[in-house]
Amino acid sequence: MDTKSFWMPPIFHTFLRVAFWRPYAAAGVAWWWITRRKVRAANRLWAAASKAPFAYKEWLRAHEQEQLFYSTNPPQPKATITVAVHIAAGADPAAALLTFRSIMSQQGARWDLFLTGCVPKAMRDELGKCPRVTLLEKADLSELEALTRVLERTEGAWLIRLEPGTTMTKGAIGRYLGFIDRAMLEAEFQGAVFGDQDERLEDGTRKNPWLKPEWNEELFLAQDFISDACALPVAEARMCLARMEDEQSTFHSLLFELLCNQRIEVRHLPAVVSTTPEGHWQRSSTEWINMVERFVERQGGTVAPGPFGTAKVKWPLPQKLPMVSVIVPTRDRVELLSTCIEGVLKSTNYDNLEIIIVDNGSVEKSTLEYFQDITHDSRVKVVSWPRPYNYSEINNLGAAQAKGEYLCLLNNDIEIIDDSWLTEMMRYAVRTDAGAVGARLLYPDASIQHAGVVVGLGGAAGHAHRALADGEAGYFARPYCSHEATAVTAACLLVEKAKFDAIGGLDAESFPIAYNDTDLCLRLRVKGWHNYYAAQAKLVHHESKSRSNDFSPERLEGYMEELRQFQTRWGSETFSDPLHHCLLDRSSETYSLRFPSFSG
Repeated sequence: MDTKSFWMPPIFHTFLRVAFWRPYAAAGVAWWWITRRKVRAANRLWAAASKAPFAYKEWLRAHEQEQLFYSTNPPQPKATITVAVHIAAGADPAAALLTFRSIMSQQGARWDLFLTGCVPKAMRDELGKCPRVTLLEKADLSELEALTRVLERTEGAWLIRLEPGTTMTKGAIGRYLGFIDRAMLEAEFQGAVFGDQDERLEDGTRKNPWLKPEWNEELFLAQDFISDACALPVAEARMCLARMEDEQSTFHSLLFELLCNQRIEVRHLPAVVSTTPEGHWQRSSTEWINMVERFVERQGGTVAPGPFGTAKVKWPLPQKLPMVSVIVPTRDRVELLSTCIEGVLKSTNYDNLEIIIVDNGSVEKSTLEYFQDITHDSRVKVVSWPRPYNYSEINNLGAAQAKGEYLCLLNNDIEIIDDSWLTEMMRYAVRTDAGAVGARLLYPDASIQHAGVVVGLGGAAGHAHRALADGEAGYFARPYCSHEATAVTAACLLVEKAKFDAIGGLDAESFPIAYNDTDLCLRLRVKGWHNYYAAQAKLVHHESKSRSNDFSPERLEGYMEELRQFQTRWGSETFSDPLHHCLLDRSSETYSLRFPSFSG
């Protein structure tokens, strides 16, 4: 039998792979299948496959139809695409040929290709006289000149630019076209489209899929997650390029101008459309840093290189620093509280602050003595809340007592390890568009506890990148990139007092203990403000050491009611967080691939 022509359903193919890798797991799957519990069998199978070394290959196979959705049955109107590849002098001919072949294998009739610069002989030989390919050969042709000539001559409506070595996945152009067609039907769409990408090992194996978030300008300033897989509108690109006078301008300059200065509409195509060489995503680019720097400096900020090829943006602060009221709820546990308060007073380089300790019925002598001692500092006061524990009410009381223009909700089990934490958070909080601002919080073992909240995880909300060792890349270095987030934790949350008051503060009735911070952030979003995760603000969080666990017997009933309220109010069981790709596992805080699940 010709095995290449033999088609096997993805689920059975995956079963055979798992059987060779983990026979006992496969036997369990077979048992559930034989006993006619096929839903359980299928879910067990994908759970086993997700941990296998061949997981991504099986994931691609399982999602092939989902990935190809955009290229099937395209509606009217029909978009057209031009692909441009510039081959600079000294470029690797083998890499350029790989790119060329991936483009020429694309199906359909609504695209053409421009090859500029030093086109290798092997490429010309393969090309022959293909009418859809235009050669613009000139050894000293700069990238800007090449772009200009392509835009002058193309009849395509969207432009995809590929670097030599970056390849298109099977059906990629069809996916772009189908997606743009649908976008044009919904509205007169003339914006940019970007897709997902993965990596290629030297042996050709594909790995490490980058399933990206929706457009996020703040993240784009920290990391170029767009340029290797995007289509730009030709009409807007032409006008933009005509205004660009810098002879050193490149495709990245054009991209940055369109997306950040012109702010054209940007949409995300949730499909893997390109493959780059291994490690390409974290390349360090002086050109990119310089472009971000120019943009940020116009607004008074500065930029420095960050880890894994990222950029660290420092937005400006007002000359006169606004007062920040730091609100710290507590009940005894003076060893935790004193560490937190001393850190704010002595190890924080933001001077204009006050501390409001809200005491929820402390009785220990050491705590009461500490209150007497610490209030000798004029920046500190203690207010009493001798009622049953209600985190929202406690913080709302502190906010009502606050003199500051900004409120910093801070747990008493936070430890200050970097004196710039509040300064870095204030760089975002003072922006007129800002809602809540959160920090990078670490467990005492230096693993990540919080790097932004993803709404919808587990049917409610979860912490992105939890348990990742600080300093490891994790999911494409996202923990080290400041970005707009759907929500942040109130273990350390900064917000302008006027905005906090405008939405009525924390909801003490519906969320006395759990989900109050995420609810606050979502209500700020409804009002049009943006929540931010400030990656450069780093603290240690001794999580929940000062209160009972949500799943303890005395808390479980209350927690379940708060969960029900949160799911009802925000639809979190189906909520699509713009920072979390639809093909990632909604039950995982570590950005794992979502394998198919079955419910019947």
